[in-house]
Amino acid sequence: MARGKAISIGPRGSCCRQYEGRPGFWFEKNLAPQHRLWPEAFPETFVRERCLDALGRTASTKADALEYCHRRRNELQRQVDGLQAGPQELSPDDVGSFAAALANRTAMALRDEMPLPTLPVETLSRLKQALPLWQEHEMKAPVDRMIEAEERGGQMVDALEETWAVWASGTLDGLDRETMDAVSKGFDEALKASGTLLKPRTRQAVEAVYAAKLANWAGIAEDFQKQGHSKAPKPKGAMKVITVETLCEKSLEEDWHSPATIPGVRNALNKLMAWAASSHGITMVASIQQEHMREYALALRKSQPKSARKDLSYLSAILQCGIDHGLLSGPNPCQGIPQVKRSDRMRVAKSVDGHKTLTLEELQQIDVLMKSDSQYELYLLQRFTGARQQEVAGLRPCDFIEKGGIKCISIEPYDQRGLGVKGQESGIKTPQSVRFIPLPEVLHSLWEKMKGTSKLPFFPKQKNERTFGENYRSRFHDKTRRRGLPSGTHSLRETLIQTLTTNDAREYIIRCITGKAMPMSDYVHADLPKMASALELYSTIMPIKILPNNNL
Repeated sequence: MARGKAISIGPRGSCCRQYEGRPGFWFEKNLAPQHRLWPEAFPETFVRERCLDALGRTASTKADALEYCHRRRNELQRQVDGLQAGPQELSPDDVGSFAAALANRTAMALRDEMPLPTLPVETLSRLKQALPLWQEHEMKAPVDRMIEAEERGGQMVDALEETWAVWASGTLDGLDRETMDAVSKGFDEALKASGTLLKPRTRQAVEAVYAAKLANWAGIAEDFQKQGHSKAPKPKGAMKVITVETLCEKSLEEDWHSPATIPGVRNALNKLMAWAASSHGITMVASIQQEHMREYALALRKSQPKSARKDLSYLSAILQCGIDHGLLSGPNPCQGIPQVKRSDRMRVAKSVDGHKTLTLEELQQIDVLMKSDSQYELYLLQRFTGARQQEVAGLRPCDFIEKGGIKCISIEPYDQRGLGVKGQESGIKTPQSVRFIPLPEVLHSLWEKMKGTSKLPFFPKQKNERTFGENYRSRFHDKTRRRGLPSGTHSLRETLIQTLTTNDAREYIIRCITGKAMPMSDYVHADLPKMASALELYSTIMPIKILPNNNL
């Protein structure tokens, strides 16, 4: 084929061409670099495809051709991105939204390629039998599967794997091999177009939800069939993974937001997705639900009270734009979330500004001041754990323990310090304050020094003390106040909370560390490693002031 006329030159060796004597337009792309890296995924070094319109016909206009080229470039780039990222493990929320997009793509293809009277809707409806496979994947955490394997002597016999093999073979009642092959082919094509590689177990979960979503659509198509329609209904929702940029482009295209406003909208969306990834492992906009938005709105009003109102307004509008134009499924997750009043905004802002948080410079000044204190170890423990003063001051050697290979301190009541609403006689403020706190590496030598079997307090009450650490608190207050620094040991706790929040630590993990309304039984099993990582991060951001005689 002679070299044609370039209609448009795209990025990364792609273009749109016309050839004399040949109808239509052609999408061309050099795939030699991709072929060298991934020969199985890209068997050809050069691709030349006739451009098609939205209905699958030869594109007759330049606009349709350019739209096709744009879509194919993005598909190929997503494939490259997926190969570079490697196989992914998706969160349960992302599995649901991702599978729905793949199922919608297959449903749309069936709608366009097969007349409704011949669509095997009854067979497709039986695909719901795959749903229990997803439910098992969703409910059983990997750590629980590992424990079960250990109890079996280390044999990783997975019932889900066996069940999946039966389901995929098409031997379940009502699911013939031909239909299963067609469904698997549709799934493989949709997954390849998404450019995402999945780990085996996640792939099984995605295909299970995909099958169930396709079955739901088939049920609606069956109703259309009985009513005498010749065409199946369009599936609700997007047929591809919707990104922040996809939503912003659609908003500009439909005049939902002006070019001057869209940077603020994009920033609000990016902040939401960064929080969702950190807090829930969610990476897809379509996975955001109302419960997530409520949690995010609360966190946003605490951390950024002045911009919370505008950000939530941006999010509500852009998500509604996605719903109205078929990119997202409704309802809007921002629906029902109360707006921040100006008076509330000012009040919250004042509260945040009133926190006695410390800068690194201030904290290291306190390091120097407390180095000579008789209870310096008490200070170090409070500094790097964010625990309350009474909680740390009442520790015993037997409270320095190891859980799952992680060095921890155990905050719990005993005879000399009970459990009171305000920590009377003790330091255990509430039942939720009973917890394990991992120690960062900087305190491991101190842990070795203080651990033991004794059940007597390591820092026993002095004669004039009503609660553990009362004199330590007074000395801390006097030393910091004289230097014009934020006084009160609680500033150490507020500094840790604020630093971890600013650095995108999950609010849930911060609550686990600080004992804020989080029962121990809810987190110890699975989240101690995450707590340890967060505290290790804090010790890196807020390192101890190094002194010549520092024993750390």
